[in-house]
Formats: sequence, structure tokens, C-alpha cells
Amino acid sequence: MKAKFPWIHSAALDVTCILGPPFAVLGLVIAFPQWFGPEAVLTELHWIALVLLIDVAHVYSTIYRTYMDREAVRTYRFELIGLPLIALGAMVLLHTLSMQWFWRCMAYLAIFHFVRQQYGFMRLYARKDNVPRWKHRLDGITVYAATLAPLLHWHLSYPRRFDWFVANDMLGAEVPWAAQAVLIVYGMLLLVHVGSEVHAWRSGQPLNLPKNLLIAGTALSWYMGIVHFNGDVTFTLFNVVSHGVPYMALVWAYGRGRSRRGTGMPTALRALFSLKAVPVYLMILFVLAYVEEGFWSALVWGEHTRTFPLFAALPQVTDAAVLSVLVPLLSLPQVTHYIIDAFIWRMRKDRDQWQRTVFGAGPQP
Repeated sequence: MKAKFPWIHSAALDVTCILGPPFAVLGLVIAFPQWFGPEAVLTELHWIALVLLIDVAHVYSTIYRTYMDREAVRTYRFELIGLPLIALGAMVLLHTLSMQWFWRCMAYLAIFHFVRQQYGFMRLYARKDNVPRWKHRLDGITVYAATLAPLLHWHLSYPRRFDWFVANDMLGAEVPWAAQAVLIVYGMLLLVHVGSEVHAWRSGQPLNLPKNLLIAGTALSWYMGIVHFNGDVTFTLFNVVSHGVPYMALVWAYGRGRSRRGTGMPTALRALFSLKAVPVYLMILFVLAYVEEGFWSALVWGEHTRTFPLFAALPQVTDAAVLSVLVPLLSLPQVTHYIIDAFIWRMRKDRDQWQRTVFGAGPQP
């Protein structure tokens, strides 16, 4: 009998765009070390492909789930309008007080967002598991350990040859024995998780392939990107691809489910969630990312000028007071993405809607 796995959309999309990216990235690093290995230098082409077209573009995919959906705007009016304005005020104040701490807080907010995404995906794939409570908890602990243990190792073997956003945006020190102890404890936990999966399978529980691929991919991308390969390109490749591609796929899967079931989605938005319209779905994200990064390039960083000739006439801003408003303003789409993502996928009423529109009727995760 063919196994029925709890895919989010379908085996093809899930394996290709949600579960497969970490394994594909490892294949690229092994096959082309001169381009993607730890000694590789982050080139303009790397930056365009990874940062512009994936990292920045995936931020804007949230708009399909929120601002472009009238129902979502009615439901989350304060969260979608009020919270970004509050965040902007806080960011302006923080940047005025300390630019270093502004970027440090941005880095840790991003880390929180990246960690929680992996936990959320794991719970989606475990939604039909009929296992004891301790096993559910162990799965959660394992996926958190797969992200937090490499991060803790990073903090205890600081600095590395890469940063999250800007130089020295993380807090850390060089404590080799503690860094190794973290990895030993982490390895023991992974063995316990594998043992629990074998025990469940021998007890007659069906193997949850996508959930285990998600946990394995999370462990692979975070360990390889942070601990094993100490390089800027490898970190960016594992970090960005393993996070951004699955998120864009998740938003598309949600929109596809809603459009198929006719749940009140606007006609123009529904048209985007078909296989034929995938290029349009992505092109809108790419254009928004290009415009944002064009302003960053011209007004703030003074970098990647060849990639953004349309913004070449804009002067680079050097006044500290103006930058304390400009930098938070340009960072607002990213921070809004973090804030919105913290509640749109997990609120009870929204979770019930997700269950109905994407998976159909069935047990709650």
C-alpha cells in the first residue's frame, strides 16, 4: 500500500521547494567548491542570486498573504497597519541611540524569525502524527536544537568569517571547550531523536518522511552553514536558500489552496496562484526587491552600483540624523515581515482557516 504523507501542497512542490533546498545547496558546495565553497568570495552574481532574488524577495511574499488580501486586511487591520508604525518609531529611536545596536537587534530578530520558521514547518508536517506527548515535545526540542546549537557554537567561537547583516552584529567570545561541549550535547540529542523514530516505526507507527526530511534538512543547513563551512558564501547560501525558497513556496501553497476552494480571495489575486502564473508571482517579488535594494545601494551603502543604474543619480546620504530615519524606513518591509509572520500562521482562527483551505477537513495540527 502506498504511504500517504502529510504534504503541505504536494510531494513535487514540497520536496523541490520546501524540503529539498538544504540538500541541493550541499550538492552545489560539493560539486563546485570554487564557486560556493568556504574559500569562495561573495561576488556580485552571488549577491544578486542569493540576497536580491531570494532573501529580499521572500520578504515581500508576505504581501500576498496580507496586504493584497482584503479579508486579511479586515481581520488584521491593527497588526498590519499599527504594528509597523510602532516598529518604525522604535527603530528610529534605536538607530539614533546606536547604529551598532540597531543592526544587532535586527540580527537577533532575524534569527528568531528563521528559527521559528523551521519549528512551524515541522509542526505542519507533524499535524497528523498519532504519537505520545513526549514524542511531540522531543520533535520540537530537536528542531530547536538543530538551529540553536549551531548558533550557540557561533557565539562561543566568535568571530567567524561571516556576519548576519554587518560586521560584529553578533555578541560572542572565543571559548573553544564550551563550543565543543555544545556540539557533543547536540549530537547526543540527535541520536535520541533518531532512536525515537526507530522505536515509533518498530511499534507500528508509519514513518513521517516529510517531517524527518524537514528536521534533517534543518540540521544539515544550520550545521554546515555555520559550523562546518566557515565561509561567507557557504553561510549565505545555506542560510538564504534554505529559508527564503521554502517561505515563498509556503505562501504560494496557501494562496493556491484558497484559490481552489473559492474562499473569497479577490479575482486578481487568485489568478496569481496557478502554475502558469508562477513567473508573474515571482516577478512581482523580484521587482519590489530590486526597488528596495536600489535605494539601499544608492542612499546608504554605495555598493552594487552597476546592478542599479536607475538609482545612480541619487546621492549617498551621510547625515547621521537623516540616516536614523532613512535606514529604519528601508528596513521596515523586513521588520514588518518578521512581525506579521509571528502571528499570521499560528493564531487559532487563522490556523483553522489554513486547515480548511490548504489541507481540507481533518484533524488539527
